[in-house]
Amino acid sequence: MDKNKIIDIIFETYTSREKTRLIFLTGSSKNLVFDETKDIDVFVIDDYTDKQFREIKKIYGFEFDINIISEKLARSLIKNKEGFMIKAILESNPIWGEKDIYNSLKDMV
Repeated sequence: MDKNKIIDIIFETYTSREKTRLIFLTGSSKNLVFDETKDIDVFVIDDYTDKQFREIKKIYGFEFDINIISEKLARSLIKNKEGFMIKAILESNPIWGEKDIYNSLKDMV
């Protein structure tokens, strides 16, 4: 599975290009090495999801761990030293969207 397929799945299943600011992979997925024995960790940053939406779903034989949050919430989580968000941004690779948002979030850590 390549990053373009992951991007298509996100837009077909969870949100639209117009509402999404950034998509990044984290954990073991960050280097675009996918294995059916590991999940694909995907973070989606948008403008409107005030509470974290998280779903684990099997798609095409891969287990996706989808996390959708707003940029505002992502910034708040980092500011409040929430470990999962800090780890996610430190161990990640942006695959779609506004890289300046990604860089700004990473600079906060």
